[in-house]
Amino acid sequence: SYMALANFCDKQLRMADTGEALLSNQSVRVDFAVTMTTYVLRAMKMKAMSSDATWSFPRLLELVEEFKGSLIDSFIHEVSGFLSCYWMALGWLGHLVSLLDRSIACAIHPILDFVMRDFPQAVIFPFKTAMEGFKFEESDIGKKNKLFVKKLKHHLKQEVPLADEFVLQLRLICHPSVAFKDWIEGFTNLFKSKESSRTKHIVENYQNMHNDLFQFNKAGTIWKKFSEKFKMKVEKMFGGSTGDQLSRMTGKQFGEGISLLLSEVEKFKQVQAGSLKDYSPWLSKFQSLPRSGKELEIPGKYDGRSRPLTEYHATITGFDDRVLMMSSLRRPHKIIIRGSNEKDYGFLIKGGEDMRQDQRIEQIFVAVNELLKSDWTCRKRNLSIRTYQVIRLPKVNKNDSSLNEPFKDWIPKNVAQTARSDNKCEMYGTFAQHGNYAQVVEKMRKAENCVPWDLFRQAYMRLCSNPESFVALRKRFTSSYAVMCVTHWLLGIGDRHTSNFMVSLKTGEVVGIDFGHAFGSATEVLPVPELVPIRVTNQIINMLSPHSPKHGEMRHIMVRCLTALRSRVDTILPLLDVFVKDPSVDWTRFAKKSRERDRRCGGTDVESSDPVWYAKRKMKIVERKLKGENPSSIICDELNHNSSIQRFKQYYCSIATGDSKNLRSQVPTTGLSVSQQIDCLLDLATDPNVLGRMWVGWKPWL
Repeated sequence: SYMALANFCDKQLRMADTGEALLSNQSVRVDFAVTMTTYVLRAMKMKAMSSDATWSFPRLLELVEEFKGSLIDSFIHEVSGFLSCYWMALGWLGHLVSLLDRSIACAIHPILDFVMRDFPQAVIFPFKTAMEGFKFEESDIGKKNKLFVKKLKHHLKQEVPLADEFVLQLRLICHPSVAFKDWIEGFTNLFKSKESSRTKHIVENYQNMHNDLFQFNKAGTIWKKFSEKFKMKVEKMFGGSTGDQLSRMTGKQFGEGISLLLSEVEKFKQVQAGSLKDYSPWLSKFQSLPRSGKELEIPGKYDGRSRPLTEYHATITGFDDRVLMMSSLRRPHKIIIRGSNEKDYGFLIKGGEDMRQDQRIEQIFVAVNELLKSDWTCRKRNLSIRTYQVIRLPKVNKNDSSLNEPFKDWIPKNVAQTARSDNKCEMYGTFAQHGNYAQVVEKMRKAENCVPWDLFRQAYMRLCSNPESFVALRKRFTSSYAVMCVTHWLLGIGDRHTSNFMVSLKTGEVVGIDFGHAFGSATEVLPVPELVPIRVTNQIINMLSPHSPKHGEMRHIMVRCLTALRSRVDTILPLLDVFVKDPSVDWTRFAKKSRERDRRCGGTDVESSDPVWYAKRKMKIVERKLKGENPSSIICDELNHNSSIQRFKQYYCSIATGDSKNLRSQVPTTGLSVSQQIDCLLDLATDPNVLGRMWVGWKPWL
């Protein structure tokens, strides 16, 4: 009953935000917000093992930030009675610590006081991440917040003394060329800035880069080789370690000077290191380091689902000396941490990207699993999406293998790659305009025939000792993959090439990784827009054989999953709304890119330049999916906001919509049943005319 009242208040507040309710009076809105806050926190206290109230906690923080003083006192009062089960907020620590420099920080101080006292290792990594962006106000509240952060920092330093050095050393497990190119990208954006303090920021940024890349006292041999090769060249170009010449340099001069250097840095990528000591001698000697009884726990043990029992948490005793560098864009490195429980933990270290978006999306997946459990038909079939913990880096099971693995010997040796072009947007756009159906289908079939039809299927069969085992593994694959496809489509997760899936070698289940493109950005932002909402390519179809994805078990599970999620639309939308408004999530940079392209193309769309409007539009698209809109219609809407393909929009939309032979063009735009929606999704995902126009790196022939 507590949550029923809280949900009613929340619904009225949201309707008021859109002008659909009668809560125009501010004092009435405050009363509704106070009521919701009171009863959510009481529900969390009374039902400590129930997740319904816990998922509403971020919404409370949003309301406190909106109403501030009017709500802070009520929040603090209720929190005082909630502190007996404060551990339920552990799942939202990243969001909590990001508010520590805000005017509402005093409302969350009591919770963080308890967390840092009892679970310092839970807060250390999210706190260090958030601390880099703190900007305190010059006021009494700002000074109070600054003092609290100082106290928190000191306490964590005492309780987890190895954390600072540990994080610093983890940063070294990155190829120097990737780190340098990331700096160049950020530095180029600084030169484009029109702020009055631009020069100061440019010089500070350069000095930080110089310290990070060229002054490592404890770095391994690969960093020393990079420093020996490029330090003098960089200093000569920019004016020593202080960057004296940067204040007189224009963006054009910087670009011309750096282009030659970048070509040499690109060649340095070929220099590889196979052992941990080549990156970080400190980590390789970790087992013998003095630790004064203050051990460092294996990261990823605090999710807020149950009260942590720290006495059973494994601590780090050392590291395997082997380091595996992956082949994807950011050159992530896989390391193995030795635990005090005599188990090994595999981690993927990925530099150059803000992993907080991945963390937020994984939290959404956890919520989706709870919703599926609440549905009897899904619970009976044990339907769920496999998740992993994201700290500062995503945790990946050491017995997982990339979906790309079975195909690596065939690419690019046995498959003709698309011809190179300096202007991919123009090349693919022209192909969308002039390439006819027969040409595209012929091209796709030829590419598919270059790869054995059952290559992926054979990889699974090699894991099995008998046919019965294969059937069991395939069933787990089908179940996990179907749920993942539905969930990824709802969240608009793109860039689903083969390297962005991992397959468990024990269970056969699939887990998606790397969510850099979410909420439709792969269609709306990329110069070669993605037209395929989910990945159901030839190798996956053959894996499911003799069952068809359009009529077999996969479709059946997708229908069950989407039915359960569509029935809980009032639960899903508030949760998503919190994430897209979360200041620590960086996906809104795509709104800036869209605005910049609009300006270059002479566009004057005021809405696209408004981040708030952008977030609301993204949520509206998710709502349209949950209310039965045709997937091809949504793709066309996202294409219409892609300024890169202005000349080719109508052709891309025509391809996505299909012709009279395609099921998706035979049904209405809106008001589809769950079965119709899934059928349209599968029709679009398996259409060779659509797959044949995908970006070559997506590998649509596999």
